[in-house]
Amino acid sequence: MHLLDFSYQLTSKAILLSFLALALNPFVVPCDALETPKLREAVPPTIPKLVLAARIKTEVIVRLEIADSGIVASAHATAGHPLLLKPTEDSALQWRFEASPETRRSLTLTFVYDYTARDLANSLKILPYGVELKTSLPVRPPNSVRRLPDSLREKRTRCELHNQVLRIEVIRIVYGLTIFPDGYFEAKARRFPHSEGASFGGCVIDDDSPVFAELLYCSRCRLEEKKWSREHRGN
Repeated sequence: MHLLDFSYQLTSKAILLSFLALALNPFVVPCDALETPKLREAVPPTIPKLVLAARIKTEVIVRLEIADSGIVASAHATAGHPLLLKPTEDSALQWRFEASPETRRSLTLTFVYDYTARDLANSLKILPYGVELKTSLPVRPPNSVRRLPDSLREKRTRCELHNQVLRIEVIRIVYGLTIFPDGYFEAKARRFPHSEGASFGGCVIDDDSPVFAELLYCSRCRLEEKKWSREHRGN
């Protein structure tokens, strides 16, 4: 057989298979194979507070079916942390895209969650669009616990060791088994009694567990704690 004839037959078979694929599913056009649809509106998900308490970092993969009007006809999470599958699907269903003459399009989104940061502002990134959705929390969230002394006098209570005014801060509560270096508590009492670099909540977490703690700290105590930690890094 001539080489040109053989190439012609292969090309014909490829075209025939493409027509058969379209005939079997003529209503869904994968956006990955075409241009990604233009995003009109991105709605951030509502995150359960247990996700914040557990400091979850994960990626949730969601497969969308987009109608010609641009609304999301269906959203199905195929991978990710179980606590975030349903909130991510609910969020994706509220997204809106540019209208298209195609009857229906399919698209895969990746929601990149990272709640391991210590600050109170959490970021969520969505690929392939690179959209970042941020959730700002109040200074004292409703799901926090107040761990301040009853004798607190605002802006007048001082560290008995460094004579620094103690400041109020809201930090994330750490859950799980915590192991301290040898001599840590003795050093804390002598060198940094008000470092309060972390607030511990035990090993058991449920949906009613507080996420944040409001407490007092001394800036000099925190510097001393960091210095002591460097000195005893091998313990």
